[in-house]
Amino acid sequence: MISDAQLATAIDCEGYIGIYRSRDRRRNRYGFSPRVSLGMTNPIIPSLFKERFGSTVYLSHKVNSKHQDCYSWVIQNKEHVKKVLTILLPYLLVKKEQAQNVLDFISYRNANPAQYNAEAKAVKRTAADTDAMTTYWLKAKALNHPTPATTKRENPVMGCDSLNPLETLGEMSEESSPLIM
Repeated sequence: MISDAQLATAIDCEGYIGIYRSRDRRRNRYGFSPRVSLGMTNPIIPSLFKERFGSTVYLSHKVNSKHQDCYSWVIQNKEHVKKVLTILLPYLLVKKEQAQNVLDFISYRNANPAQYNAEAKAVKRTAADTDAMTTYWLKAKALNHPTPATTKRENPVMGCDSLNPLETLGEMSEESSPLIM
């Protein structure tokens, strides 16, 4: 059996933790839902997530000959997402902030349920609720956006030993100074 720490590592490496925004054209507004997913070309790890947390593993067929089929595990029910993230949060390293943002979003949603109008079958949401959910969504979007590399060097030394921890902080060290022969 795979441990929760190993599952968290899989999410850190190949997963997604965020808030999905969808357009509701009938009500002219957006809906927001938390989401945790994992996609891989091998079905073993997504199947382990299905066994541990439920949901379904979807098969996305390759679009062209350069791509492989992808097996995706997705969960977006807010209570299920909360359960998954609560279990995995202590073990997450890379996506810990994304997980905390989604948990905060779920807590906000649970503390501020929208008014449901049974006659009109519509949810009444205040502008403050919409603003708060948009803020959580924007933060999730920013946290999940890839950032470009920031290390710029003159005359770089190539190879696996070319960067040391001081250089990644923007400081030069004796080890990284250009070789003089």
